Amino acid sequence: MQVLSIHVGKGCTRMAELDWHGIGRRMAGRRTEHRWTQKELAQKAGLSQFAVARLEMGDRPNARLQTIVNLAEALDMDLLDLLYGHERR
Repeated sequence: MQVLSIHVGKGCTRMAELDWHGIGRRMAGRRTEHRWTQKELAQKAGLSQFAVARLEMGDRPNARLQTIVNLAEALDMDLLDLLYGHERR
């Protein structure tokens, strides 16, 4: 598990553990539901096809938060569902 550090205000940082392989599985699953290729998702999210492929493989532990937000929006997913899946509930 990788840790994501998010600056949320004056002197305040929140830390969250992220399962990048789980994020990749959720991305690929939703992309498949939409019947999109990796290239189509990349275009919708403003990313390269290479970046989408690496994220789906769980190989981008240094991905920027804005990248994940863009993907969640393109996939029509709640950000927390993309990040944590249903185990957060």
